[in-house]
Amino acid sequence: MRYVRESCRAANGAVAGPCGWQELVGRGLVVLGLAGLLIGPGVLARAQVDEAPARRGEPPAMRQPGRTGVGAQVGEPGGVAVKWYRQPPVAYAAALTTDGGDYALLLVNRLWEARLRNSSLGAFVGPGLTVGTTGLRRSAALASGLNGLAGLNFYAHPLEVFLQVTTRVRFLPQRVDDVGGSVGLRLYL
Repeated sequence: MRYVRESCRAANGAVAGPCGWQELVGRGLVVLGLAGLLIGPGVLARAQVDEAPARRGEPPAMRQPGRTGVGAQVGEPGGVAVKWYRQPPVAYAAALTTDGGDYALLLVNRLWEARLRNSSLGAFVGPGLTVGTTGLRRSAALASGLNGLAGLNFYAHPLEVFLQVTTRVRFLPQRVDDVGGSVGLRLYL
């Protein structure tokens, strides 16, 4: 869900009409998301990591360094989703998203992942970069900014199912704050 739309801004940069509360909520959620990114890795580092993941139904091979999952996610952002595992607890996630005409964006995140105590669910959090282009149907412009990703996942061999929240602060071509959510599926070969 987009809380602050470009159409909420008047020509002088001021918030136009009923969009003021949306900007306040959007900025608050972005601040909370960024705060979560700062403290999340520490919390996950202290989480109980299951040394024998097969006991909880997670195939050990799913999270091995070098494994890559490819799939799709729906929501905001939606599109192609890829995850590449490195040495635990680190993974890299990427999403390529487009609306089919006005923009195309690539979001890349470094994630810290841990299993939740007494659960088959895992949690992940991490900062990232957003790059791409906007205005594909008119004059194209570079889009870039920062993003944060946090969510939950579980594995059903050879699939990963995930639910995530994405906060984005786009700086180019103009400042836009976004908060979105998506659900997805990745296949590990």
